[in-house]
Amino acid sequence: MRTRTVAAVAAAAVLGVTAAGLAAWATAPHAGPATATATGQAGATRKPVVTPSFVVDTALAPEVGTVPGLRDGDQPRPVGRVVNDGTASDLVLDELVVTAPDRATLQPVLDRWHATVADTDDGAYLLRLDPSTVDTSTLAADMATVEPGLSGVTAASSEPTLRLIAALAAETAGHGTVVAPNWLTTSDSIESGRAVEGLNSKPNAFDWSFIRTGGEMDTGVGAAWQLLEQHGKVGNKVRIMIDDGGFVDNKDFPAVKKIRKGDWGYSSWGGSHGTNTALTAMGRIDNQYGTAGVAGQVGELVAVSHADGTWDAFKRIRDMVDEERPAILNMSWGSETTLAQSATRASYDHFLKKVRDRGVLAFAAAGNAHRDVDAENCIGSTCWEGMLTYPCESAYVVCVGGLDADSKWKAPNSNYGSDTDNETVEIYGPYYTVGLANPKYPDVTTMSGTSFASPFLAGVAALVKAADPSLDRDGIWRIVHDTAHHDGVGFPGVIDGHKLRVNALDAVASALGVQQTAPEVRISSPADGKELKPGQWVDLIGSAVDFKGTRLPITWTLDGKNVTGQPTTLPTGTELAKEGERVITATAVDVNDRSTTATVKVHVVRPAPTVKIVSPAKDEDVYETDAIELAGDSEDPTTWTQLPDSAVSWTIRRVESAGKVVHTATGHTAQIPAGKLDPGSYLAEFTGDNGTAVTTSVGFSVLAGGQDRPRVFVQKPAKVSTVYQTEGHPVPMELAGTAVDHAGNAVAGTRFRWTARDELGKNTTLCEGSAVPGASAGGGGAFAVAKSCANAQAELRLLAGTGTLTTYTLTLEAWDAAGRMGSAMVTVYVGVKVL
Repeated sequence: MRTRTVAAVAAAAVLGVTAAGLAAWATAPHAGPATATATGQAGATRKPVVTPSFVVDTALAPEVGTVPGLRDGDQPRPVGRVVNDGTASDLVLDELVVTAPDRATLQPVLDRWHATVADTDDGAYLLRLDPSTVDTSTLAADMATVEPGLSGVTAASSEPTLRLIAALAAETAGHGTVVAPNWLTTSDSIESGRAVEGLNSKPNAFDWSFIRTGGEMDTGVGAAWQLLEQHGKVGNKVRIMIDDGGFVDNKDFPAVKKIRKGDWGYSSWGGSHGTNTALTAMGRIDNQYGTAGVAGQVGELVAVSHADGTWDAFKRIRDMVDEERPAILNMSWGSETTLAQSATRASYDHFLKKVRDRGVLAFAAAGNAHRDVDAENCIGSTCWEGMLTYPCESAYVVCVGGLDADSKWKAPNSNYGSDTDNETVEIYGPYYTVGLANPKYPDVTTMSGTSFASPFLAGVAALVKAADPSLDRDGIWRIVHDTAHHDGVGFPGVIDGHKLRVNALDAVASALGVQQTAPEVRISSPADGKELKPGQWVDLIGSAVDFKGTRLPITWTLDGKNVTGQPTTLPTGTELAKEGERVITATAVDVNDRSTTATVKVHVVRPAPTVKIVSPAKDEDVYETDAIELAGDSEDPTTWTQLPDSAVSWTIRRVESAGKVVHTATGHTAQIPAGKLDPGSYLAEFTGDNGTAVTTSVGFSVLAGGQDRPRVFVQKPAKVSTVYQTEGHPVPMELAGTAVDHAGNAVAGTRFRWTARDELGKNTTLCEGSAVPGASAGGGGAFAVAKSCANAQAELRLLAGTGTLTTYTLTLEAWDAAGRMGSAMVTVYVGVKVL
């Protein structure tokens, strides 16, 4: 049965912090990890610290119940789990790692906790203790000193787990000892459900997106293979150590291979994970079997079976490096913890520094949790890193993130960094590579995870070493770093850390001292001499390649000024508002800062606007006692929008008076007051001007009389209304009106009719009352149903062929008892919003 008990009160309560006093307490000095800063890292993701507390939750279970003993014949060691902020970290129970300069300094620690030394390594000690008597009542207060950035609830899977954490916190807070748990590491293995179909349809590895030169990712591995062949460097073999689980021997492993601290075959820790990380780094090339690894020409495999605990794993790696002397090391695994971060880093950096000092260039996977490894928890203006991802964040390894398939952008689940030091994600490689679906057979499948980005980088480092065997660890990394692509990965404000993408071709070319000629640049759009409209957006499309066929980014200019947007070889939109001849250039710069420019000239010519009259209709008859509604529509082809009201105007001419102007107005809608025009024939002219004036016209007649017709008033919609439809759905609209006959009596809504005339000339009846002359009563006879249109509903929609705005003239007609008809009109625009 699940139990959940509170093991300690909240840290704020223990420290006597009230809500009112929190701000003052937050600005006071606190002991904390070395990563704490006054303001935090500028680019890091930040969130406020939630007052921490600690509980035991027996429903939590570690990934494995026990791990093997330190030495053959030792009893298995139990495992516990702690969870904070959604991050689960497993640790070996009853064990702590302590850093001390000598045994005399260590002795008081042993005495305080009745501990024994289970293992030692030159200043680092693995202690074994019985935490059953550890007092947890001060845990929250101690942890606030040790890890002030810790936030929210921390749950432990058992009382022994919580007591072990309490011992660690008490020792560090009370005595300043560097104490870390013996964390368990986890494999950054293939994500569930993400191993997709094999690539048997593309047997040529040079065509694979993560191998080829060009494309979005542009790793250039295939071309790097060619350079090594051309310069006779494939005989320079490079020893690569892969620390992992599950090495199943197969024909794709390099000819020179060995396994240490284990046997060939599947493992309980990693299945066959180690097989495919090794193949990503150095699978054989051109052997008509399985996959192809980056360093397949030159790699020699030293496979080391991974140990479970961090102490066990790092000590084994250090020992194997001493014995095997590899040039390159890959670790596709890690641990994450919100607790004891500084101590964990210090304790295990002890081992990794020794690995580095042996001349080894080490790579580690960043992890697959879509997490900023530099994210911070803050109290006021003081911030601490919220979680340690290790060994990724060690200063002694290169941490590798993953790029999405055939893309220069970070894979959705890859971890990333917001800092720009060497304790974060430093470079990105392919998140998706090709491995063996079953290590015993040649069929391939797509593998995914930073587990494969990391050995990919290890393989590139081996190619650089083969190109120039005199390069040491720092020289190899300097070339890989300096020749990497420096764009993509993530948008500013989303990922502000390192944005380096692996570039094997330029790295190998640099190691070989190969000179690269100037790029070739071509513009395919727009064509030279093309005629365009002012305000028109055009796609700038071009291609640029260097001497080896690698696509390069293009910088575009318009009349000597940079086009807004990032340089790209993909279409970049730019607006050509200025009329006349415009000069467009495309410039590409290679890694040696050699540039080439291509130029085209285009001509921007302003076209005339289009105008149309919606009301009055052609040959329409109106009475002299009626106000005449004027409504028109216009479009400027340069912007595909309606002209401003100030750019359109109306002119009304009397035909019988040789076209004498009798009325003028400005705007798309206007009204000629009742009685202004004498009976006769008229011409309505509507003019639009965007620099070029265009006029259209319709004829209409004014009839005498009409004084005894009903007076009609439209209440809804307003006289000039604009409504917008969404997702193509018609716009619902309320219709409301009144009318009175010549004697002042109200006209019933059953004698109303609403019609809509669109700008294409089509009339539609929206509502017709049952007493309108010529209308049939619903049902007929005794069952007739009276229908009133004094209030009604209608739907209007944007019509195809009318651009982003359709103009409607809505007319309300009303008949009095004698059959005389009066009317009133309003104008309604239906459009879509242009963002």
